[in-house]
Amino acid sequence: MSSLSRVVVYDRGGRALATLNCITERSWILSGEGLCRITIAVNDAKVKQSIVQYGNLVSIEHDTLPLWAGVLDTDRLWGESRLVLTAWSGERLFKFRRSPLNLPLTGSSAGVLYKALIDIANTDEDLRVRAGDIWYGGTPRDETLDGKKIYDHVRAISGRTGYDWGLDGTFDANGYLYFLANWYEARGEVKGQPLREGTNIIAAEDALTEQGIIVNDLLGIGDGSTLETRITYKEIDETSRGLYGLRQDAQDYPGNKEIGTLMDNVRGTLAASKNPLKTLNVIALDVGDTFKALRLGNVLPLYMTTVGWLADGNVGMNTQVRIIGMRYNDDLDQASLIVQEVI
Repeated sequence: MSSLSRVVVYDRGGRALATLNCITERSWILSGEGLCRITIAVNDAKVKQSIVQYGNLVSIEHDTLPLWAGVLDTDRLWGESRLVLTAWSGERLFKFRRSPLNLPLTGSSAGVLYKALIDIANTDEDLRVRAGDIWYGGTPRDETLDGKKIYDHVRAISGRTGYDWGLDGTFDANGYLYFLANWYEARGEVKGQPLREGTNIIAAEDALTEQGIIVNDLLGIGDGSTLETRITYKEIDETSRGLYGLRQDAQDYPGNKEIGTLMDNVRGTLAASKNPLKTLNVIALDVGDTFKALRLGNVLPLYMTTVGWLADGNVGMNTQVRIIGMRYNDDLDQASLIVQEVI
């Protein structure tokens, strides 16, 4: 088997064990865990239990795509002549740790809570996870830990605030693999590299989905000692109301005791629901510098001729999109993208 990627396996301490001759298909997910399938010949000399043990770490390098790093875990498939290993990106490590019971966390920002969760995750055994680029802006936040996995609490905080997070693999001075836990106001950069149908992207089947419940008048309800004392905050998006008519809703925000926190959460929810969510599935080709621009969170110009609407009412799209998911296949040398329109 040959691959355009270099696959290295490490022990749980980050020390390199072997370079595999294999084929991979791997994914990156914004603020979530990506999946990788590693296919290797069963009779390969590197197929030893000590090398492919669950819990061992993996890095996969490509000339232009971002480093993929994660951990070997279930499932595993044995075939007549091949072994298919499963690895999950670094975010999976937070699923290996539970939180304490009934422990309130409070902080001046969501980033402070995130840093506290990193420290808790490393308490009982080192996860090879270190605090990375953490954005400490925003309003005070709180989270009550209840024994759920650290991953679940991080996802909950990210979901409420709209901020992004991720665990990215990197190497120390001795070449040992470890992970930087990052917290972003918004991950990614605005890039000028266009995604143009017929040039460097192909429309996948069912390339465009428009979905979601439209809400443009949202009442947020926070905490209080009684029903009458619960804090509330309402906001209306007049542009959305003009397009679709008045669409009201109310949402509880448990744990929100400060009006500033509640305002931020309501605004984040409203920003995501004031228009239908447009999600596209396209296949990126390794043309020019296209692959160099493919990073989670990056915002790129998109030009489509077969789906969506142009400003003149004809079919097509001329817009900006943000990468929220990627999948790369060594055999095909193509990157399947999940992107969302940025308004």
